[in-house]
Amino acid sequence: MNVSHLKVKKIRKGFMVVNTKTGNHTHMRSKYGCYCIIKFIREGIEPDNPYLKESKRRLTQEREWRKDRYINIQKGAVK
Repeated sequence: MNVSHLKVKKIRKGFMVVNTKTGNHTHMRSKYGCYCIIKFIREGIEPDNPYLKESKRRLTQEREWRKDRYINIQKGAVK
C-alpha cells in the first residue's frame, strides 16, 4: 500500500503520524513507533498490540475520524 501521505511530526511529548489526505492522526512515544506503524500499513501487517491496532485503523480510514463529545453530567450542561 502507498504510504506517501503519512507524515511523522515531532510534538512536545513525543511524535505524531498524520494522514495528510484525511487529517486523521495518532500519537506515539518514539520515532521508532511511528516508522513501525507506517511499515505495518505499507506491508499489510496486523499488529497484536491494541494501541497499534487502533492507530492503524485511524490512519487507514477513508474519512476524517471524530470522537463523540463527552459531557460530564456532574458539571451541568455546556452553554
